[in-house]
Amino acid sequence: MDYATIKLIIMKHILKQKLVIITFSVLVSMLFAPALASAASQILVGGTASVINTGGELSFEEYNSNVSVDSATGDISGYVWSDDLGWIDFGNNGGTNPVKIDIDEGTVSGLAYVVNTEGTVDFTNYNSNTEVDRASGVMSGYGWSEDIGWIDFTGVNLSGTLIETGTNILPVVLSAIVLMAFVIFATVNRRNKTLKMR
Repeated sequence: MDYATIKLIIMKHILKQKLVIITFSVLVSMLFAPALASAASQILVGGTASVINTGGELSFEEYNSNVSVDSATGDISGYVWSDDLGWIDFGNNGGTNPVKIDIDEGTVSGLAYVVNTEGTVDFTNYNSNTEVDRASGVMSGYGWSEDIGWIDFTGVNLSGTLIETGTNILPVVLSAIVLMAFVIFATVNRRNKTLKMR
């Protein structure tokens, strides 16, 4: 065989290897994409918070209240109904300092927006100390309302936990793919260099 034929055979072989790598990568991505997409979910907030000064309640389960927590980021969104204030929006407080749960610590911070009064429920300042038990999803502590004073969140709970129950295999899978691609790439480059030296 002459040099051109050998080079053509090697190039076909390299192309086949690249197609195998691409096909394998696509298949692995398709296999793990549903698991990764479902890893983050919305956890519903339920129960009732009590207003200390008025005896009123914030009902997280009635009147079409729909507050939820993003399990991946801790961002809280949705509305809760207050006997005293009407709708309180956890997802929009004018675009600053949104309400969220620190996934690692369980502490709640940020401002919820009272639609009727344009006041806020403050989870960060005034010695507010609302937190979530990450294992059980049970809330405790107080948040400060400009309109009605202290709100006790002890009767509020999440429908799920903030602790990951499974093992995250994504880093292992990605590392294996990168390693395999590197080994094949290095092998192909070595063959190309050997061919050029001839």
